Amino acid sequence: MTTLRIAACQYPVSGDMAANLRYIFRFMLRASDSGADIIHFPESALPGLVHVDFPSFSGFDWSSLARHTGRILDYAAELNIWVVLGSCRTVTDSDKPKNCLYIISSTGAVAATYDKRELYGKEVEVFSPGERPVIQTINGIKCGFLVCFDSCFPALYASYRNNGVQLLFHSYYNARNDGAANSLDDLILAQLRTRAADHRMWISASNSSARHSRLSTCIVRPDGSVVGTKKHVAGMVFHDLPDRNLGWTYDNHSYLLKE
Repeated sequence: MTTLRIAACQYPVSGDMAANLRYIFRFMLRASDSGADIIHFPESALPGLVHVDFPSFSGFDWSSLARHTGRILDYAAELNIWVVLGSCRTVTDSDKPKNCLYIISSTGAVAATYDKRELYGKEVEVFSPGERPVIQTINGIKCGFLVCFDSCFPALYASYRNNGVQLLFHSYYNARNDGAANSLDDLILAQLRTRAADHRMWISASNSSARHSRLSTCIVRPDGSVVGTKKHVAGMVFHDLPDRNLGWTYDNHSYLLKE
């Protein structure tokens, strides 16, 4: 039987690309040694997040980002592991970069790129939105991809479900927040549990662990149950698919197709 072992990780993402890369390499090796087929990283995992970890893209070191990305591609091939990497990129038809996920194959190639479609607040000042979903089949399992604020738009999930996606990789950067927990800490996880149950899919959610982080990295199952890490501590969670040992689930697929 075809299986897919997921490793979803968290660490305190910063504007120091070299420091981020050290975390990325460390977790890639741990994931590979634990038999993972794919490792999932947060939004902006390599460059850090503009307006949080650095003020703007003015003077941003794109050549350094390209070099670091190339090293990750090489290491993915060396370890024979897929990587979902949060980053940013420039595109020829836009005056603003894209907030993206690189889906890196176990051969060290960029198999696909997902660009965040829903931008929040001041993000519209520095990013241009993506325009399409991305589906990648890995070990026979259809996978989809979203980034952070995308979670507030149920239609994005429904689109993936209607196209047969079984596993959704959702990368977040909701960290380095002032103050302590508030209602958003509960809401983000509630959204993930509801999306997983409504769409009968597994969701791998990876977030930065920098305090205060509103979501710990976790795997959410189609019955709404959660397997997760501890907040504010660098770490990783594993899960194996297919996973048939589920609690109560329901099927509203016919309704979704009508929508």
